[in-house]
Amino acid sequence: MNTDKIYKACGMALIAALCAGCTDDASLDDGVGGSQGGAYITLTVPSGITPATRTVLPGQQSAQHATRVALYAFKHGDGETDPLKAKCIGGMSFDEIKWNQDLDKAMDEGTSTQSQRVSLTQDWGISEANPKNWNATYTFLAIGSDDVYKNGEKGTWAGSNSTAAYGLGSAEYFTKGTTLEKCYAELQDNKSVDDIHQSELFAGTLTCKGSEVAGKEINLYRRVAGVKGHFRRIPQKLNDEDVAELRVVYWAKQPTTVPYYKRADEKQEDGTLKFVDYGGEAAKATKIKAVGESMTKDELDKCTYFKIERKDFTHEVKFENGNTIIGDTVTAGSYVLPAPGAVGKSSDGKDCSTLYVLLLAKATEEGKMKILQKRRVFFVNSYENRTAQTRSDGVTDGGTGIIIGQEPNEDALDRERRYPIVANNYYTIGTAQEPIDMSTGETEVNIYVDPRWEGHEDLGGIGNKPS
Repeated sequence: MNTDKIYKACGMALIAALCAGCTDDASLDDGVGGSQGGAYITLTVPSGITPATRTVLPGQQSAQHATRVALYAFKHGDGETDPLKAKCIGGMSFDEIKWNQDLDKAMDEGTSTQSQRVSLTQDWGISEANPKNWNATYTFLAIGSDDVYKNGEKGTWAGSNSTAAYGLGSAEYFTKGTTLEKCYAELQDNKSVDDIHQSELFAGTLTCKGSEVAGKEINLYRRVAGVKGHFRRIPQKLNDEDVAELRVVYWAKQPTTVPYYKRADEKQEDGTLKFVDYGGEAAKATKIKAVGESMTKDELDKCTYFKIERKDFTHEVKFENGNTIIGDTVTAGSYVLPAPGAVGKSSDGKDCSTLYVLLLAKATEEGKMKILQKRRVFFVNSYENRTAQTRSDGVTDGGTGIIIGQEPNEDALDRERRYPIVANNYYTIGTAQEPIDMSTGETEVNIYVDPRWEGHEDLGGIGNKPS
């Protein structure tokens, strides 16, 4: 999972066939108009300009790695306004299409928007010659994956990353008649959550009448989030037991599906918002046990976002008290699927947090790993004001009026510990400049949303009172 895949980021990438199911030949526009007298759609993605070394999670920069894209059309029934009820009428897969980039903006800001015009296939019949279709409403869905060429050579796709994780190369990905509400990316049976962690997945939709489609845009955004951690001085031992791993874990079993059509937050009776943009059922009980208890490796793996093994603890530093602590900062991260915030109590009697940082002992012969240290990861809304904030200093959080560290403020505490994992957001536990010091024995650390991913939003209003 930590093997680097070196290839150019989207600014230099080509896109090609993604899904064979429901497919027809695509018609590429010459920049003037589409084959249907202007019936074309422009696909766009935010990106960086420079080639990049691809790791599991490169970083917070806006560069992304969409290399293959497919477009599907879903037709609404007469009078049907809900896009989720629209039914698939066909798909188009694209071969070696070049993104067109706003180079002036890219050179000036380091980021830009990539775009590609795609003429709709005549087989869909969206033209003035077909009045019923011309006046019908459609929802178009574009899906992007981060596949790479086999052996790095143009021409044959390796079928890796999100293409493999979610089975995007299947000949029957979406069948005609499938409603949009049933279109989910699902982790394949022969894959593990590790495949999610190395896969960047994109999707975007557009709803309009057939007569209005010409020149419209579909913006593709990540349907995954990024979680990264920066740690230093990781102990070699705790209570005379060797530390084998550091893990960042979700509070329960990770979701393994995500809808392609983004679900809007639902407003509840008390005025708060309920986060629903994730796949599967919300967890009801924590999987993470208390310090001193053990979990099986299989249980932990299903909750783990990423781990740092002992072999990566480098540069021993001796202190006067005789304790041996690791000095250098170690960084790790992964892509993850959207997930709801935590609810209820944990096994140690505390209110559950969405994420934890664990230090674990080596697995026993029975495959059990003892929890040597457990830190709850609290959400801090303002990344820019992070240096002024701790759990005890009493300052407000980025102008929201929420006082950090005030235990009676239950609404604020709910926001801090029970935040959802939102698609297209980049979460960072500590920062490169301010890594988490793992030698202090603290029980809480902070996580921030970095605004350099274009999906940055105020998470404080989502899931204030999880049910």
